[in-house]
Amino acid sequence: MTSFHVSHPFVGREPLLADLDRVRESTRRQGAPCLILVHGTAGIGSSSLAAAFAGRLQESFPDGVLYLLVGDGRGPAAAGGLLRSALIQMGYPARELPDSEADQAAIYRLRTDGKRMLIVFDGVSKADQIAHLVPNSKTAVVIATTRRELRTLITQGWRPMRVPALDADSSRVLLRAMLSADFDSIDASTVSALLHNCAGHPLALRLVGAALAGQPEYAPQLAADMDAVGINALEVDGVPLVRVVLDSVYDSLADTLQPAYRWLSANPGPDFSLDAAQVLLGVDTSTAQRTVRSLVDANLLERGTDGRMGFHPLVRDHARLKARTESFEGFRERQQRIIGWYRDTGVRWESTVTRRWRESATYPKTAASLDPAARQQALRWLTAERVNLECSIAVAADIRSETMQADQIAVDLGFVLWTPFHLFGHPDTTMDALARAVDAARRLGDLRAVMQLTAQLGSGCFAVGDLDAADRYFTESLELARPLGHGLGQQSALEWLGKVAAARDDAMTARRLSDAALELYGQSEAIARTPGMVAEEQLPRVLALLALHRARVFNARGEYASAAALLPDAVRYFANSGEGDNHAKVLYALGIALLGLGDAPGARERLQPALALFEADGSLRRQAETHAALADAYADDPENARAHLLSAEGIYRELDDPRSVDLSNRLRALDPPTGDQP
Repeated sequence: MTSFHVSHPFVGREPLLADLDRVRESTRRQGAPCLILVHGTAGIGSSSLAAAFAGRLQESFPDGVLYLLVGDGRGPAAAGGLLRSALIQMGYPARELPDSEADQAAIYRLRTDGKRMLIVFDGVSKADQIAHLVPNSKTAVVIATTRRELRTLITQGWRPMRVPALDADSSRVLLRAMLSADFDSIDASTVSALLHNCAGHPLALRLVGAALAGQPEYAPQLAADMDAVGINALEVDGVPLVRVVLDSVYDSLADTLQPAYRWLSANPGPDFSLDAAQVLLGVDTSTAQRTVRSLVDANLLERGTDGRMGFHPLVRDHARLKARTESFEGFRERQQRIIGWYRDTGVRWESTVTRRWRESATYPKTAASLDPAARQQALRWLTAERVNLECSIAVAADIRSETMQADQIAVDLGFVLWTPFHLFGHPDTTMDALARAVDAARRLGDLRAVMQLTAQLGSGCFAVGDLDAADRYFTESLELARPLGHGLGQQSALEWLGKVAAARDDAMTARRLSDAALELYGQSEAIARTPGMVAEEQLPRVLALLALHRARVFNARGEYASAAALLPDAVRYFANSGEGDNHAKVLYALGIALLGLGDAPGARERLQPALALFEADGSLRRQAETHAALADAYADDPENARAHLLSAEGIYRELDDPRSVDLSNRLRALDPPTGDQP
């Protein structure tokens, strides 16, 4: 029997083995040759997968099993050498082999024709290496492993199968198996950091296991080293093996692809669109498409959803290492170029979504587009690029000593993040990015930007239940707004501080702050109504927004009749303005007021269309709030109430919002224990 080398422990590949078996059975039923191209990035385990599959099957092939090492990372074997090796494995006496390669090929064809054989070509780099070694047999199974998706072989009937990184559970199983009892002596946070840094790459996980074998106390330092120097930390016996195997792939790239590999790694986040690739490469669309496709075929880039691409984290680390060591200035220039593009494109799209004021000269002063299709396109872009926007702020902080524009880009990106932050949740990564944007605004001395960005941070802290931080940020925003004479800033900060006080059950402070906010809103309305202060065509919108703000304050104070009296005109205005978000907000506020007045049918009549509008916007937090309000409005209908509570609780849990706990308690109250429980 042929001995196939499988890296042990071999875990997490059962689904792929099942896929391989399905391909074999499918081709057998069709009476077609079974030719399978197993490919994946360097170190991902393509060879082990093929070896494991072949090892399970070899007893089913009475006519012979061949394993041919085509290339080992230091250069492909010559076709003649492969022919000679194949014939010797098949039992042909080495001393009787003819010298002519053509004669050897004739013997090989004769001995494999129609045979039930299993052949593994390991480490193929070019299709022509094995083109003349594929047997003429419909009962043979032939597997080729390669680091590239060799499309020439695919045109010849080979079935491609890409080997991905291991999933999180399999990664943990592999590392535990490598470390045995030592695994349990490493604290959970360090294990998580190591697994995160390896990102499911089997070779990296094995190297971590080898480095920590017998010395688990080194694990925290190794995790820190991986954070600091990336793949260079994955060293065994002085050799950084992940870097070495990726170097071999890089060296095999065409001259035009090597710089593209480096430049694309300057993208700040984990994935990118074709538009971003064009910016990074400085080429037209068709050239960017060809370049990206070539890197995908080389398994250096991975295809994502919606036409997006990305690097495996360790491959990106390698590409950035190459960029910094071979062309640092070019890499920095690409970083500056791409974060500027994310800022400019983000400002354009975010301005399409909202008319909210922004304390940035970069933002257009004209009104946002009211085209619903453009708005949905903008929301899709902002959602897809949220992580890139966050990471761009981090890059701006990193390069600020090299370009005067970096801090302004960071500030503007902080404003761009408002819409995904506001609509889709407040993750820690966004909060950290906004804190960096505030730091950038402080360095610029832009107090107006600091005022608005700190209020933005405060709203996020309030949403996740961190009332102390929310109080601190809103107080800072208010203290900046007052000397600046910024009416909107003062109104907003006071309203939010009132909410914080109410959440702390500090009714007296909440009342005092809401009184101050109402006074400022009244002053703003008086100014707006003064002839010449606001453009005539803008006055209805300004008054509608002020009515919304004042109604929110009245609702928070429990003065529902005052809120309900303010809102009908605002509802009518926004129903015809094309501003779906503001239309939803005034409907929601009116629904809350009517609910407070005991008019449940009237509340439902407003809250249902508000929910539909929030859903159209993808505004998750607003959807949850509206579902919770509808549950109250359906107090006399337990089935509907429960459905809305479940929806609200699920969204809050998805957003890691503490309000999910309260809703879980309400759901349990709707389902009292049954049976004979005490």
